[in-house]
Amino acid sequence: MPERIVTYSGLLVAAAALVVGVPLFLRMPPWCDLTLYDLAAQNLLRGGVHYRDVFDTNLPGFVWALAAVQAVLGRSVEAVRAVDLVVVAGITALLDRFAAWGGATRGARAWLLAGIALFYPYTSEFNHAQRDIWMLLPALAAVAWRCRATDFPFRAAVGQGVLWGLAIWVKPHVLPVVVAVWACTLPALFAKGWRVAAGDAGGLILGGGVTGATGVAVLFGTGTWPHFVEVFTVWNTTYVVAMGREFETRLATHLLYFPPWGYLQFLTIPLACGNVVVGLVAGCRGPVSPTRYARLLFSTLYLSWTAQALLIQRGFHYAHVDEILMLLALGAAHRLYLGAVAAAVLTATSLLILDGRVPMQNPNPALIWPSDPHVLFVRHPLFDGERMALWPHCFRTGLSDEAYYQRQNDLAQIREFFPANDWVQLAELAAELKRRGVRDGEVLAWDDAPHAVYRLAGIRPGFRFMHVHAMMNLGPAQAQRIRAERDAATTVKYAIGDLKPLGFSDPTQVGDRAAFGPDLLPPSLSDAVRKTYPYTLPAVFRTRQNTGRYVLYAVRPE
Repeated sequence: MPERIVTYSGLLVAAAALVVGVPLFLRMPPWCDLTLYDLAAQNLLRGGVHYRDVFDTNLPGFVWALAAVQAVLGRSVEAVRAVDLVVVAGITALLDRFAAWGGATRGARAWLLAGIALFYPYTSEFNHAQRDIWMLLPALAAVAWRCRATDFPFRAAVGQGVLWGLAIWVKPHVLPVVVAVWACTLPALFAKGWRVAAGDAGGLILGGGVTGATGVAVLFGTGTWPHFVEVFTVWNTTYVVAMGREFETRLATHLLYFPPWGYLQFLTIPLACGNVVVGLVAGCRGPVSPTRYARLLFSTLYLSWTAQALLIQRGFHYAHVDEILMLLALGAAHRLYLGAVAAAVLTATSLLILDGRVPMQNPNPALIWPSDPHVLFVRHPLFDGERMALWPHCFRTGLSDEAYYQRQNDLAQIREFFPANDWVQLAELAAELKRRGVRDGEVLAWDDAPHAVYRLAGIRPGFRFMHVHAMMNLGPAQAQRIRAERDAATTVKYAIGDLKPLGFSDPTQVGDRAAFGPDLLPPSLSDAVRKTYPYTLPAVFRTRQNTGRYVLYAVRPE
């Protein structure tokens, strides 16, 4: 097939995927991670102190970035989603450069763009506006700079260090990637002499140190430093234990997150390993070609990034988005049309599912177990008629609150996994809080998802923990500390409980208030649960006319 036809077909598929996917993407609801960071960023803009007022176990770089977005563009979900797309567009532009430097044809680069357009906007909300995708942008920029600065000038090393430092402030898991990328250039560095190698290492350390020192200065200047230290010396001490305990699960589920995209690693990982071996051997013998050098750096980046996602990350989907984007670029560099392969497979399997010839095997998009089968037949969202019917509704403006949040519910890809909120019910709860005249610090949202109601009600949290159960699972000492802070929250008047984690959210299961009495709780709720917080408190309101998932409790007698 002529290269021009291949190129135009890839660009056409990319354009069509973006025209359909972007409006749907922009109107999707935020995941509970993003609502936590949204509250943290708003806290900073209102003069609050991170960690002290809104708790977080991570470095503050992403919250700082989100605060900047809110300061410039406002606080809407669509604004941060638009910025997320800009970040992915920047990543795509850099991946295209790497593919071109590595030998990609125009057709391969067009299908790289098509692959990303078919992949990222159509993933679930669990993966959007996450730290991993945002830290990839400065990391890619640093490696691209290194790829072109083949004489290793000191100023370039400093600039690369600054970029790596920005990525580390977003998420420190990128640190081993920095070491790997630097190590793969050692043959080229020492070929220039030990002074050049020492200067390059010093420049990287200096640039990273400048970024690090600037961040530390901000922590001190805002009074955040002692709370930052507390997080990393008290709260995060069990992370390594959890990381090791989950390793076998991560290993078993690594390819299950994004079928069929993840299966392409059977090809790209050996390909990248070959690039590294060939590049290092050739580098030890003498200068290497620009194409081979670009493949060496990018393959090292891809392999080390995949390794850190597998070895030192928690087992979440969003940690593996970046490697899918990079493997498409690696294939393009070798003139492999992996985007076209994935598009063909998804088209075939989607049509077979629509025709009823095979059952839909889509895995639960938010909860994967090692025992789950490797899925072969997947329906791409473009072939989901109900979802595509929502496309024109994405352009509607001036909606009532109920219609706006109903659209978010309709566009959610994750509904059964309990951290996913019911936005219509949550808005109903926010309206009830406003009716009761609640003010800053008077509401405590328990569980892991209802904290988004703070944003909808326009109030500051009365409790600094958002993902309550996730934080309690850090360890017994941390759980005891959370309970103590909860009991010491003297300004709190109301607490919010979520019945979804307990398996109760269907009105046909839970009945109404008249049937179940003043506690508003399902009769099948165990006595053991009823003796835990917040079920021991008197219930005063429940969404969906006393049959919904969110229950409001009075902490003090009304």
